[in-house]
Amino acid sequence: MAYWVESSIERLTDDQMDHAWNCLRDIYSNRPYFKEMHKPARLRRSALRAGLQRDFYNCTETTLGLSLRNRATGGLRLSAAYEEVSDQITRRDPLSKVHLENFGKSIRNMAEKLLLRANARSSDTTPSPSYDEAMRLLDSGYPFYQLRSIDMEAAKLNTVRINQANRVAINHRGIGTKEKIGRVCYNLLISAYPPDMHTFNSLMIELDGVHLTAFSEQIIHSFFFETYLKPTPTTFAAILSHYTLTRNHGKFMRTIASIVGLDPKSGAKVRRFHIDAALDDPMYRRWAMNTRDRTLLGDYVYEHLPLNRLVVEEILRGLIHFHMIPEAITFFTTCIRRNIAITTTTIKQVFDACVWTLDWSAGVKLLQEISKHVHLWKVLMKLCDYQTRAHLIDRTYSIFDMVGMGGASRQIPAERLAELELSSNKLLKLKAKVTRSASGLPEYLQPTRERGSLELDEDIESLWKEITRVRKTFASIESKFLKYPLTLEVRAWMADRIGHDALERSDLLFTEIQESLEQWDLIEQNSNLQRRRNSVVSERLHAGEATRLENETRPHTPLLSDLVARSTGWGTQNVVMNVKVGTNHE
Repeated sequence: MAYWVESSIERLTDDQMDHAWNCLRDIYSNRPYFKEMHKPARLRRSALRAGLQRDFYNCTETTLGLSLRNRATGGLRLSAAYEEVSDQITRRDPLSKVHLENFGKSIRNMAEKLLLRANARSSDTTPSPSYDEAMRLLDSGYPFYQLRSIDMEAAKLNTVRINQANRVAINHRGIGTKEKIGRVCYNLLISAYPPDMHTFNSLMIELDGVHLTAFSEQIIHSFFFETYLKPTPTTFAAILSHYTLTRNHGKFMRTIASIVGLDPKSGAKVRRFHIDAALDDPMYRRWAMNTRDRTLLGDYVYEHLPLNRLVVEEILRGLIHFHMIPEAITFFTTCIRRNIAITTTTIKQVFDACVWTLDWSAGVKLLQEISKHVHLWKVLMKLCDYQTRAHLIDRTYSIFDMVGMGGASRQIPAERLAELELSSNKLLKLKAKVTRSASGLPEYLQPTRERGSLELDEDIESLWKEITRVRKTFASIESKFLKYPLTLEVRAWMADRIGHDALERSDLLFTEIQESLEQWDLIEQNSNLQRRRNSVVSERLHAGEATRLENETRPHTPLLSDLVARSTGWGTQNVVMNVKVGTNHE
């Protein structure tokens, strides 16, 4: 377990981080409009969609695994606890009395806001003695800290004890929210040494674990804008997890921007220098000239956040959660190509997300990336055990079918491959690799290659989703540029031009969906006709069988009904013959 935790927060190599930073920078620069992220284009709730996901692709809420919050929080807890006792974590503590006094004011301000939120949000009528005591400490001028450098071992032990006490208080089920926050603030105010980054990490993770996200939001705000603490390897993973949990897409993307040096408000809190100071000193000038690890933004040079597996996986989970699946696939394939270790759970989640959302464009993106890079599929198979390999192979077959390329004998026109930016040779090689990987699995794990012929059903849903996406994009563009501080003529021209292009795309998609619906109606008519024909035949067969049994149980005396049946030729043998030739008698 200790090795797993240590490897999860281990720093990536410089080359790995360089490619990951560049990919994240592109994702942030080309991100969707916030309105599209807030209300993304999704599939309609329908029996058709549920049938495709459940019966056709074996992809339900249970098998999907998109909600991995408990497991992710557990990994964060273990990493935070490991960092508390590790000697390899660099620190940035107050070094003078002035620094200590300013830091004490920040903690006091944070505790005051936490207590006010607890009082406003809590509806508990039970007494909260810790809350009252914390308020009295604030009135008395607390906290009164001393420098950690006086006794580092005592300060370290103090941090471990405070964090343990805070964990017990936050997870105590027998007390209310007001008492929980009161105990936490009391511990922070009465401490002999100032809290460090480990305490902030622990509070963020534990408060999110019991869904007290409004209070962890205050902890994150204090870290970014009220302290000079240096983040640990777990810090940004906890922050990304918080914004994913609270569905705050704006601050999630801002956190990615701060990781790669594109956020001018705070940066990643690792290190920054004013450009004038960096240019005056030769040593800092060389430091600032390293554009791989640092970015000049405004008047400051910001250092990028060192990445680790924990942060990478939280970014992937967040992108999937906010329906940025093509972006998640791009980042995922970048990590795999650079040998960044990713857990099999996260790998399965990326493949599952394509199928669960029936995202045609994401499926094409995944096939483009895997077929473009020759060794990518082999690396994926090496990272996984047999069961995970079978899962990925099954999902890959589903994605092939989802984009209209399923089936071993199906021929894909060259024009269609060119439109999708796919190479026929590379696609055939990828299919061959997937087939070889499937043949190497145990018999009980062999996936099903053929998915049937529900491509038309899926086209209807995918086209509807694309229409919704275009409509939402057009609305975002319209609101963005029509309110932009430009002249009226420019705004009118831009709105007319953009609207014309978007409407053309909508008309094209609408025509395609009309054609699909017409084909669907024809199939439904033929199916209904066949069902009626089978029903009539079945009724006649049952009627003929009943007549035969009645004749066998009665004395053999010719009846008027028998004579009529014989004279008209309407008997069991004729019914059977009618079935064979497919005629109907109304």
